Amino acid sequence: MTAVSGINDFSLLSKAEILESLGNDPLLVNEKESKSDKQDNFSVDYEGILRKESFLNEELHDLASLRSISGLIMEFKANFELLELENCYYSLQNLRKKLRDTSSLTKQSFSFQQSVFSHVDIMHLQLVSKLYEIISQWFWQVNEDVITFKQVVEWGSDSETMEYVSFITFVEYQYYPDGFLDPNLWMIRHMKVGSSQDTVIESLTSILRDYLSLNLIVDTVKRFVLAKNGKITWENLGNTQKLHFNQSGTGTVGERISNILNVVKYLNEGVNSRDKNTFSKRLGPLLANDLLQSVRSNAYSVLHPSDSPLKEEVRVVNENLKALSKGTDWNYQNGDVENLLSDDQVHKNLLLDGIFENYAIKVRSIFRGSSFKELNAVRTTNYERRAPRDTSHKFLKDNNQYGKTNNQDQPEAGQNDKRNDDEWDWGEEGGEEDGWDNELAINFEDSAGNTPRKTRRVSGKSGSDEVDGWDEEMAIDFDSNHGTPQRLRRFSLKSLKSQKSGKSEKSEGDGWGWDLDINEIEELSPNKNPQESRGTDEQKEHNVTINIQVSRMALEFINIMNELEKVIKESGKTQFEDQTYQHKLNVLQTLFFAISSCHFQSNWWQLFVDLRYVVKCNPELTRIQELTSNLLEIYSSSSLKFVIQLVNEQIQQFFDDEKHPNWDITEKKLLPFVRNQIIDPLSIIGGEEGTLYLLHFYHCLYVDCINNKILQWNVISEKNSENLARLVSIIYDQTKAPKLLHNIEYRQYRDKFIIVGQLLQLHLKEIMAMFFNGDFYLFSTEELVQWLILLFADTPLRQSAIQEIYDIRGASHYHFNVVMSCQGCSNAINRVLTKLEPDVSKIDISLEKQTVDVHTKLPYEAIYDKIAKTGKEIKFGEVV
Repeated sequence: MTAVSGINDFSLLSKAEILESLGNDPLLVNEKESKSDKQDNFSVDYEGILRKESFLNEELHDLASLRSISGLIMEFKANFELLELENCYYSLQNLRKKLRDTSSLTKQSFSFQQSVFSHVDIMHLQLVSKLYEIISQWFWQVNEDVITFKQVVEWGSDSETMEYVSFITFVEYQYYPDGFLDPNLWMIRHMKVGSSQDTVIESLTSILRDYLSLNLIVDTVKRFVLAKNGKITWENLGNTQKLHFNQSGTGTVGERISNILNVVKYLNEGVNSRDKNTFSKRLGPLLANDLLQSVRSNAYSVLHPSDSPLKEEVRVVNENLKALSKGTDWNYQNGDVENLLSDDQVHKNLLLDGIFENYAIKVRSIFRGSSFKELNAVRTTNYERRAPRDTSHKFLKDNNQYGKTNNQDQPEAGQNDKRNDDEWDWGEEGGEEDGWDNELAINFEDSAGNTPRKTRRVSGKSGSDEVDGWDEEMAIDFDSNHGTPQRLRRFSLKSLKSQKSGKSEKSEGDGWGWDLDINEIEELSPNKNPQESRGTDEQKEHNVTINIQVSRMALEFINIMNELEKVIKESGKTQFEDQTYQHKLNVLQTLFFAISSCHFQSNWWQLFVDLRYVVKCNPELTRIQELTSNLLEIYSSSSLKFVIQLVNEQIQQFFDDEKHPNWDITEKKLLPFVRNQIIDPLSIIGGEEGTLYLLHFYHCLYVDCINNKILQWNVISEKNSENLARLVSIIYDQTKAPKLLHNIEYRQYRDKFIIVGQLLQLHLKEIMAMFFNGDFYLFSTEELVQWLILLFADTPLRQSAIQEIYDIRGASHYHFNVVMSCQGCSNAINRVLTKLEPDVSKIDISLEKQTVDVHTKLPYEAIYDKIAKTGKEIKFGEVV
């Protein structure tokens, strides 16, 4: 009988031969004989036997494959125990290939397959974790205060060694062949998605970022170098190199240079050549720049005297930086430091830099704590030159956008001739009726509340023939009041209001008190002639000693600047270039202004007072002076814009709901803002600047925002007349500036503003009475006419009133007493007045009598200003 020894021998036989062999198999023959005794028809299943044999051989093959997988796993574990991590890598790689190529594992149960794959994933994790541990704890150790590096590490009882260069080279080549972590790397791709794979990716990423790219070490060294008051030391222990950091340093320039030197030596001698290129590219520029800045900002300490030990240490650092860059991709320009150490002009400039750097630190130290805002009383000279009134305020920006007068209602050429056709008897002869009764007797109760005022002033005639007292008032002898200013000779409306024919519901009980003189309201002396005051006060120079409140900040800055000036002189100011010195001085001033501006935003006016006092104490601080002017301009402009916005909102209320306008805009927003952010601050500022900007504010509020805005209206209803009059009254009462009480221009703004409020509520007869009383001396002829056109309908009465204004204004005679020392003085006055022709019809100048007489249609103020601008003193002026 032929024995079948294996599947290979069995496969060489034919089927017939196999069957014959099976038939001769003694086991089968014996089994057949034993069963044949029991069963006569017993037969052998040769086909089944063949299938079973094939199945058993396949199982043997699968077991052999599984045994090889087990062998690779055991091989990995053995290498891992010996820290043969390179062999571990290849064993794990072969294992993954075996798992991928064999089909034997897939024939096993699902739980068995998952168990195998999970175990192999753990092997991945073990290998990568050990790599990270060796790099981050054996070769490198980076802590908060020390960086430790070893070229060779030992482990085990046999003191097995591992070199850093060979180890890190293998890791870089096998795990990052393209210089980055590829997510398709077999080490990652073949792992099952889950926490183990995430940990492997995180560890490999950290190895690449922190130790192959050296980010962790570079960032830690940067932190050491850039730390304030830090001290860095290098400890060379042969195989072990340590860079220590101590936060309790002194912060001196010598210590800083020593820190740079220790870091550079550590990089030159403490790390391997493989990492040196990375360190030089990433840390070299930082160290070189820090060295330059340390020398420049401490030039006096480093470069003076010439044999300074710091100077020699800087040279040593410079040479070490040059050595660090040698053979690397970093190109170090060591000539920059050499120039600093040897060039005389650079030495001087750096010396100046160092001085200013020290004083910049002192300037910053002013603002430590909160005591720098404490106020102190100091005595100073208040210098103020009062210039003649200039309503254009050329020293400020053009603010025409604040409000423009609409000239569409101005009389056209030839309109005067039309007015002359109206014959109107003003009642100059006693007892003659003047025609005013027709208007004063109008019954306003028949008019709708929202009817425009100019349409309600032309109702039908009244049958009343009662004399209204107009003639008696017109008989006033103005010549008897030569010594009284024209605006003090105000026409009294008491008698007019007390008579039935002249009584107006709008004039009664309105609270204006129009029969009172403005000087009484302002508490001025009624005997003082404002024109005289103008001639004697406005061109005076006031130079008086006063007490002001300045902050401690200003006083300390003054002391610092005085100390700086002394140090510059002691160092030899002539050795420094003037342009360089002035530039650095300007930078220091700008630094002080920038910091102080941040701290004084809520009370900027105190900052202005402080800076003005600083400039007064040290006039050389021209940049502070420039920035101070800009400060006042910026805050004033922004405040005026907000005021304009609020006034426009209030006026819009009159259009939206004239019967029930919301007054909160004025009472709760506008007036508190004006008081707290404009009037009070500018009053505190005082001096010429505060006065000029306050006057500009009054011009903007009274003239541009309100007066000119009203003149742009096409029609004013009865109710809006009351609203506007109330607005003027409220603003007038709440916008007083006591410190400007004796300022002519301020009083003129106030006088004119309150008269505007009166105009809005008066009838034409009352307005003309004020005109003859001289109350409109601050109004130009065209402006007054424009008010009449706006307020009253086009009737013969209005035309006659306008014509009368033109006739009287055209015949104005102004008389001035002017100091003229020679013919040149009189010629100068004559030249400026001649330029006003044809509005000026006659000029009479007497050098002997020291008088100037002018016949003109222009207002008194315009002629006064022209004469004053020649620089001649006006002792007296009047309207004849």
